[in-house]
Amino acid sequence: MSTRQRKWETRRRRKEEDLKNASMFFISNLLDSCDTVRLWEASKIILNLRDAFVQEKRDGSRNRFGFIRMKHIVRTKDWILESVQG
Repeated sequence: MSTRQRKWETRRRRKEEDLKNASMFFISNLLDSCDTVRLWEASKIILNLRDAFVQEKRDGSRNRFGFIRMKHIVRTKDWILESVQG
């Protein structure tokens, strides 16, 4: 295995480890103009944001959707309630 391949493999393993215990959230009803970069920018206020992506396909109601992944969310239900209630 070349040095370049070893570096790539190390990066891949680190990302897998980083995302192993992450919580993923489904985000629906996105605007047609929303892409992965815009979702990331809108979500970056979340301190533990690890990943964001928007699917090209649409859900059953023809809405765009995506996902965000966050790390270190211990009690997900409590975090969601706090976020919604302000």
